[in-house]
Amino acid sequence: MNRLFSIAFALCIFIFLFPLIALSDDCPRATPIITGDVATCDGVILSEAKVKENLNLKAYAGALQEKLAVESSLRKREKQACREKLRSADQQISKLREFRKRQEPPWWQTAKFNRWLGFAGEVVVSVATIQVVK
Repeated sequence: MNRLFSIAFALCIFIFLFPLIALSDDCPRATPIITGDVATCDGVILSEAKVKENLNLKAYAGALQEKLAVESSLRKREKQACREKLRSADQQISKLREFRKRQEPPWWQTAKFNRWLGFAGEVVVSVATIQVVK
Protein backbone atom coordinates (compact mmCIF):
# COMPACT_ATOMS: atom_id res chain seq x y z
CA MET A 1 0.00 0.00 0.00
CA ASN A 2 2.78 2.36 0.93
CA ARG A 3 4.63 1.51 -2.30
CA LEU A 4 1.47 2.12 -4.35
CA PHE A 5 1.05 5.51 -2.70
CA SER A 6 4.67 6.45 -3.49
CA ILE A 7 4.24 5.49 -7.15
CA ALA A 8 0.95 7.41 -7.39
CA PHE A 9 2.53 10.45 -5.76
CA ALA A 10 5.52 10.36 -8.13
CA LEU A 11 3.18 9.93 -11.11
CA CYS A 12 1.10 12.97 -10.04
CA ILE A 13 4.19 15.11 -9.64
CA PHE A 14 5.42 13.97 -13.07
CA ILE A 15 2.03 14.70 -14.67
CA PHE A 16 1.88 18.19 -13.16
CA LEU A 17 5.50 19.19 -13.70
CA PHE A 18 6.16 17.62 -17.15
CA PRO A 19 4.26 20.27 -19.12
CA LEU A 20 6.25 23.00 -17.38
CA ILE A 21 9.55 21.26 -18.12
CA ALA A 22 8.66 20.28 -21.68
CA LEU A 23 7.09 23.59 -22.71
CA SER A 24 9.51 25.92 -20.94
CA ASP A 25 11.85 26.05 -23.98
CA ASP A 26 9.27 25.95 -26.77
CA CYS A 27 9.16 29.70 -27.23
CA PRO A 28 12.46 31.29 -26.22
CA ARG A 29 11.59 34.52 -28.03
CA ALA A 30 8.66 35.96 -29.87
CA THR A 31 8.48 35.28 -33.57
CA PRO A 32 6.35 37.24 -36.02
CA ILE A 33 3.45 35.39 -37.62
CA ILE A 34 1.19 36.17 -40.53
CA THR A 35 -2.55 36.26 -40.18
CA GLY A 36 -3.88 32.72 -40.44
CA ASP A 37 -0.69 31.01 -39.18
CA VAL A 38 -0.69 28.91 -36.05
CA ALA A 39 1.00 30.54 -33.10
CA THR A 40 3.78 28.45 -31.55
CA CYS A 41 3.55 30.22 -28.19
CA ASP A 42 0.81 31.24 -25.84
CA GLY A 43 0.09 34.93 -25.67
CA VAL A 44 -1.85 37.73 -27.21
CA ILE A 45 -1.71 38.27 -30.94
CA LEU A 46 -2.20 41.84 -32.03
CA SER A 47 -2.49 43.39 -35.44
CA GLU A 48 0.17 45.85 -36.59
CA ALA A 49 -2.25 48.73 -36.12
CA LYS A 50 -2.83 47.75 -32.49
CA VAL A 51 0.90 47.40 -31.86
CA LYS A 52 1.51 50.85 -33.37
CA GLU A 53 -1.34 52.27 -31.33
CA ASN A 54 0.08 50.76 -28.13
CA LEU A 55 3.54 52.13 -28.93
CA ASN A 56 2.06 55.55 -29.65
CA LEU A 57 0.15 55.39 -26.37
CA LYS A 58 3.34 54.52 -24.50
CA ALA A 59 5.13 57.45 -26.13
CA TYR A 60 2.17 59.71 -25.34
CA ALA A 61 2.17 58.50 -21.74
CA GLY A 62 5.86 59.39 -21.48
CA ALA A 63 5.19 62.84 -22.92
CA LEU A 64 2.34 63.32 -20.46
CA GLN A 65 4.60 62.32 -17.57
CA GLU A 66 7.15 64.92 -18.66
CA LYS A 67 4.43 67.55 -19.08
CA LEU A 68 3.08 66.69 -15.63
CA ALA A 69 6.54 67.10 -14.12
CA VAL A 70 6.97 70.50 -15.79
CA GLU A 71 3.49 71.66 -14.73
CA SER A 72 4.11 70.44 -11.19
CA SER A 73 7.36 72.38 -10.92
CA LEU A 74 5.66 75.50 -12.35
CA ARG A 75 2.83 75.25 -9.85
CA LYS A 76 5.31 74.83 -7.00
CA ARG A 77 7.09 78.00 -8.12
CA GLU A 78 3.80 79.89 -8.40
CA LYS A 79 2.77 78.67 -4.97
CA GLN A 80 6.08 79.85 -3.52
CA ALA A 81 5.70 83.24 -5.23
CA CYS A 82 2.16 83.61 -3.84
CA ARG A 83 3.41 82.75 -0.36
CA GLU A 84 6.11 85.40 -0.66
CA LYS A 85 3.54 87.98 -1.79
CA LEU A 86 1.26 87.04 1.09
CA ARG A 87 4.13 87.30 3.56
CA SER A 88 5.09 90.75 2.29
CA ALA A 89 1.44 91.89 2.36
CA ASP A 90 1.14 90.70 5.97
CA GLN A 91 4.27 92.63 6.87
CA GLN A 92 2.93 95.77 5.20
CA ILE A 93 -0.39 95.42 7.01
CA SER A 94 1.33 95.02 10.37
CA LYS A 95 3.54 98.04 9.66
CA LEU A 96 0.46 100.07 8.68
CA ARG A 97 -1.34 99.08 11.89
CA GLU A 98 1.66 100.11 13.96
CA PHE A 99 1.83 103.42 12.10
CA ARG A 100 -1.87 104.09 12.65
CA LYS A 101 -1.55 103.30 16.35
CA ARG A 102 1.23 105.87 16.61
CA GLN A 103 -0.82 108.42 14.64
CA GLU A 104 -4.06 108.10 16.64
CA PRO A 105 -4.80 111.21 18.68
CA PRO A 106 -5.40 110.95 22.42
CA TRP A 107 -9.00 110.35 23.55
CA TRP A 108 -9.68 114.00 24.44
CA GLN A 109 -8.86 115.07 20.88
CA THR A 110 -11.18 112.67 19.07
CA ALA A 111 -14.36 113.71 17.28
CA LYS A 112 -16.47 111.46 19.49
CA PHE A 113 -15.25 113.22 22.64
CA ASN A 114 -15.86 116.63 21.05
CA ARG A 115 -19.46 115.68 20.15
CA TRP A 116 -20.19 114.57 23.71
CA LEU A 117 -18.51 117.67 25.07
CA GLY A 118 -20.67 119.86 22.81
CA PHE A 119 -23.81 117.99 23.87
CA ALA A 120 -22.93 118.41 27.56
CA GLY A 121 -22.14 122.09 26.98
CA GLU A 122 -25.56 122.62 25.36
CA VAL A 123 -27.30 120.93 28.28
CA VAL A 124 -25.41 123.09 30.79
CA VAL A 125 -26.17 126.30 28.85
CA SER A 126 -29.85 125.34 28.51
CA VAL A 127 -30.21 124.59 32.22
CA ALA A 128 -28.42 127.83 33.13
CA THR A 129 -30.68 129.81 30.80
CA ILE A 130 -33.79 128.26 32.30
CA GLN A 131 -32.54 129.08 35.81
CA VAL A 132 -31.84 132.69 34.86
CA VAL A 133 -35.26 133.19 33.22
CA LYS A 134 -37.18 131.99 36.27
